[in-house]
Amino acid sequence: MFFFRKSYEKRIKELETYAFNLQAAIQDKQATVSGLESAIDQLTTEKAELNRRANVEWGQRAHWEGIAREQKEKIDKLTNAPQKSDTPTILIIDDREEEREKACSEVKRRGWKPIACDPFHNYEWIKLIEQADGIMTDMFWEHSNHGQKPMGLLVVIHALFRSKPIVVCTDAGKHANGHHSKEISFIHDGYVREIHYKQGPFGWNEVKNWSEAAQILEEHL
Repeated sequence: MFFFRKSYEKRIKELETYAFNLQAAIQDKQATVSGLESAIDQLTTEKAELNRRANVEWGQRAHWEGIAREQKEKIDKLTNAPQKSDTPTILIIDDREEEREKACSEVKRRGWKPIACDPFHNYEWIKLIEQADGIMTDMFWEHSNHGQKPMGLLVVIHALFRSKPIVVCTDAGKHANGHHSKEISFIHDGYVREIHYKQGPFGWNEVKNWSEAAQILEEHL
């Protein structure tokens, strides 16, 4: 009987030892699992941070790439834009063909490109002013049932509004009974006299001399 008791006690101790070792192993496994879970959480956090940084860097990259494209487009436009000719284009406006021919000859003599325009032909001078680097015009008048209209003055106003240098070349000197005669007086005395000697893209020749008018215009080109 004593022998069997000893055998049972031994077996119980073995089982207790096994249970203790098993419990220790379970705790080790739990610690390992907890460590793995912590590592997974850390890796998840690091992944989220890396994704955030990648998104920020991608956004910045896209931003600067967009700016680079815009700058390149601007450079391409400037590079491919038609270059302005070194030869000035001069618009000549006069209602008399012989005067337009005289003015064209003077413009060509100076190495410029002339564009002659009859002011009463569909009012083309309005569009042609945009193409010109400078204008020489007669102070021509339009006759109507309501009197004479100083159309040349409209050319001057339109040219100055477009920042185009312009010179009036007209008959208004002493040989034409002076600029105080007829309708021209209010233009000369009320306007031209005030700005003729001031800096500005405007000139006046009252003896119908296209060479002198061109000389004045050259100072403003």
